Amino acid sequence: MLNFQYLANDIIEGYALTEGESLAILNCPDNAILPLLHSAYSIRKLYYGNKVKLTMIINTKACSENYGYCAQFRVSTNPI
Repeated sequence: MLNFQYLANDIIEGYALTEGESLAILNCPDNAILPLLHSAYSIRKLYYGNKVKLTMIINTKACSENYGYCAQFRVSTNPI
């Protein structure tokens, strides 16, 4: 199993993940999720700190386009 913190430190130094490492992260076992998240946070914190970017929809009037996935479509029954 990968040591995620060592890998995070290497990434901070400019290391690029191999395909095998990337797949190992994607297939991370449940009992390793918290160490993985902690390591990912160490990378995020270095570049972004504890800032959070919020995005919201300002104009909420009904849309005339027919995008079935969009909750703003005028006949949509999806919750907004």
